[in-house]
Amino acid sequence: MQRGTSKGEVVEYRGNRYRRYPESKNRSNRLYFYATEPRRGFLHRHVWEDENGPIPPGHDIHHDDKDTSNNSPGNLICLSKKEHRKEHPFVGESLEKQLVHLAAIRPKAVAWHSSADGKEWHSANGKRCWNGRKPVHKLCAACGSEFNAFFARAMFCSGGCKQRGVGGGASKRGRYAPSGEPVACKCCHRQFVSKWPETAAYCSKACGMRYRDRGAFGPDESPKPYRKPSTRLLCERLPDP
Repeated sequence: MQRGTSKGEVVEYRGNRYRRYPESKNRSNRLYFYATEPRRGFLHRHVWEDENGPIPPGHDIHHDDKDTSNNSPGNLICLSKKEHRKEHPFVGESLEKQLVHLAAIRPKAVAWHSSADGKEWHSANGKRCWNGRKPVHKLCAACGSEFNAFFARAMFCSGGCKQRGVGGGASKRGRYAPSGEPVACKCCHRQFVSKWPETAAYCSKACGMRYRDRGAFGPDESPKPYRKPSTRLLCERLPDP
């Protein structure tokens, strides 16, 4: 039952009186019926709980027809906070007020976050976010191998797989071999293992520098023009093949 009083609108539900105040400056007080005793809380939440049980954490109760005075069970829907925000976007006058408000508080927020108190809060909050965090078991979207990550959004087990992309598509580095394959160094001709056998050329940075500066060449390559020795050589030159 709903009736008006000098103090606002009153609704009785299961022996409790819930009030709202249409002239209030507070939006919540204008729109939603609220009781303080003996059962404190909003009417629409109490109605939904009586019909369906406790409200799950992180969820709100939404009025399906957008009429906050219609608190019948069929008009109430339980939504996640993200879904609920989509039902009530900032538009028109409310959007303009929000933009003005954000512009007014932005300099204050910048000043606080750069202050000693703000930096101390960020440091403590960063440590708190990692407390008790456990790795998540994932499957790589590129090679399909198992790996552990600290973020549920992680998709790849390595930078190489991230470069290949979802499904293990083509890469600028050629075919990817997760376990590695033997490759012959172009400079010293020794065998080494690489996960990128199609494009791997040298067993070390030293061999790469020697090969490029000396003009060394492999069995199936033609000699390269001689260039002036580099001052960055890491080892002695190889004899001419």
